[in-house]
Amino acid sequence: MRDEEQAEQDAGPGSDRFGVSVRSVPEADTVVLVLVGELDRDTVRPLGEAVEGCPPTGRILVDCSGLGFCDSSGLNALPEGGHGSGGRHGAER
Repeated sequence: MRDEEQAEQDAGPGSDRFGVSVRSVPEADTVVLVLVGELDRDTVRPLGEAVEGCPPTGRILVDCSGLGFCDSSGLNALPEGGHGSGGRHGAER
């Protein structure tokens, strides 16, 4: 029923602390970014890269339920990702 594509992003420094997986849900015209670990200034880069890698149309849903920690850098990256991708909005949880 769901066409799920898993893509792990390289987090660079601190990659053992944060990960982003990308799931495509074509029937809902949605890409789900699943965040796991600790999102902070040292690990925020892969989130931006994952958003930039999303198709230019459709919604982006960010699932933060797997985050154990998120500082202000991580919070600031969420709206920047949506704004930098043509203003697509999705739910955050």
